[in-house]
Amino acid sequence: MRTVEKAVSVVLCVILFFATLYTGISVSLKMTVFDKNFYVKNVITDEYIKSLRLYISDIIYKQLLLYETDPQKVSEKITEDELRQLSEENIFSAVNSVLKGVDYEIARYENPDIRAGIEQELQSFAEENDLKVADGVVDEIYLSVCNTVSFNTAVFSKSMVEKVPDISGYVKIFDYWYLGFVVFVLCISGIIFLNRKRLFSGLYSLFTSIWLGSAVCFIPMAMLSLYDLPSRLSLSDGPMRLFMEATVYGTQNIFLWVFGSVFVFACIGLGLSIFVFVRRHNKEKKASDRYFAEVDEQA
Repeated sequence: MRTVEKAVSVVLCVILFFATLYTGISVSLKMTVFDKNFYVKNVITDEYIKSLRLYISDIIYKQLLLYETDPQKVSEKITEDELRQLSEENIFSAVNSVLKGVDYEIARYENPDIRAGIEQELQSFAEENDLKVADGVVDEIYLSVCNTVSFNTAVFSKSMVEKVPDISGYVKIFDYWYLGFVVFVLCISGIIFLNRKRLFSGLYSLFTSIWLGSAVCFIPMAMLSLYDLPSRLSLSDGPMRLFMEATVYGTQNIFLWVFGSVFVFACIGLGLSIFVFVRRHNKEKKASDRYFAEVDEQA
């Protein structure tokens, strides 16, 4: 019977290892790439929007060099609030397309004031030089500006997202983090119950499983953080680099926090288990030595 209990305990320790790993990954993903607020707080920040606005303004300046239109006046009409709203809509749409398999549509930027300003400047220039504004020129310039804003707030083009393999079925398994936690608790309860007569041995086994499960993710994430590997991503400057760096760093920090907490908890548990086991072993050894000493004296 004792052999069966040991075998079941070993199986529960293995399951506990995977339950720790699964629950930690699921909770971390739930707090990061699956959470809309993560992108609002960690990615689409004020710094991100300011950098995005400067990047778009630079592109608009180059686009309008051939036209008698002041690029600065056009850029000033594009507000940070508009960029933030568009970024949220487009980024969330791209993420949902990759993670949930829904269609990805880029939200279009529209600003009638920009078109009116372009038309007014071209018309004034034409009148001063006895010229005529060609049909469709205003709309062409306005469409070019709107596309620049739309595509850069979207970060990812529609064709780029469509090339990503369908992973919605795979990532869906991480929605059930609570099941992993239930298995986690049941395994701990089972191990303690089966080792109730040798409690310290059971605690050592379960804390070892938890330690290994957390270390699998915590140690690699710690190395990534130590050597700052995300900064070495081979990406050109622009919205995509800003987005990827913010997402990777934010996700990395959450993984470090979740698995680091479990790792520290397991280390403390292991340390206490070893300490109590050694202390108890020493007491038993002293009692045994005292007993044999008394026997020797009586003999």
